[in-house]
Amino acid sequence: MKYLSDDQRSKLMELSFKKQYLNVVEASVYTGFTPKYIYQLVNKGLIPHYKPTGRKLFFKIEDLDEWISTSKCKSVNEIYLDFENGSSNL
Repeated sequence: MKYLSDDQRSKLMELSFKKQYLNVVEASVYTGFTPKYIYQLVNKGLIPHYKPTGRKLFFKIEDLDEWISTSKCKSVNEIYLDFENGSSNL
């Protein structure tokens, strides 16, 4: 797949953010992953997606945001504070 220029990428992002659902290329721009990696995540069932016709993939922006935010890695400071407070969420 041919890479997008910075100008093409910014235009695509502007258009994408006005939509509720993104296609694979738009989702790759939104997440920063390559389309190939997006397909790999779909095949492994690791990323939320929709297939209304059984072929074409769509991604809901709020699903992508939630998926990204659930993958947070704690900072050393947060781990230390959890330890200090006796939290078991390490």
